[in-house]
Amino acid sequence: MVSVTACVIILASFGIFSLFNKFLEFGVVPIPKRYVGNLQYKWRSAVVSLLHSSVVGSMSIYSVPTIWSDFVLNYTSIGETTVAIFTGYMIYDIINLLIRNVNYSNVVASLIIHHVMGCFFGVIMIHHQQWLGYGILCLVSNEINIIFTHIRQLMLMNDVPKSSTIFRVNNMLFIVSFVTIRAPAYLIILVLLVQDIPRMTALWHFSMIPGSAGLLLLNVYMFVKLLSSDYFVV
Repeated sequence: MVSVTACVIILASFGIFSLFNKFLEFGVVPIPKRYVGNLQYKWRSAVVSLLHSSVVGSMSIYSVPTIWSDFVLNYTSIGETTVAIFTGYMIYDIINLLIRNVNYSNVVASLIIHHVMGCFFGVIMIHHQQWLGYGILCLVSNEINIIFTHIRQLMLMNDVPKSSTIFRVNNMLFIVSFVTIRAPAYLIILVLLVQDIPRMTALWHFSMIPGSAGLLLLNVYMFVKLLSSDYFVV
């Protein structure tokens, strides 16, 4: 059963990110001119996403030493808090995506699938109090890399040219962190999961390995989409 503390953190995370989104409506942070009015929600979502990645990415790095010796059985309060905050944000963003996108593009659909899978894994890790190490490793690889995706999005919203130095530097950091951290981390997770098969129950066996493989493919798809939009579109 999911602990009361974890449930409170998930709900608090959902509430705080929702309130921060609403807070941005008051213009405390300057809104790009093109996104004043009906499109403002896109800018607010990007700012909230950047906040989430920065917070969860930092916490997951801090959590790594506490779970490194055993990715299956080591379960710590900081690790649980990190995964719970992540899960609360995923719920917030799924609702936000469903409300704001009437016509679903492939990118939006892939994001929703990614978020649902993330929620599923987050909840079962907290529920069983096992396999937290794999969740933390995923968050380290994902959230550090995706910070550059959100910065890219905000720069585009502020009409920063793709040819500018700052834009190219951010894209290079995204590519380097994806190739050296994000993709290898998922491959390492798959290898370790195969090694840990004898320690798995049926639930973990039929969800963790296919789920991790699915997330790896989704991440590669999203990576190719981003590169295509910046480098291969005439």
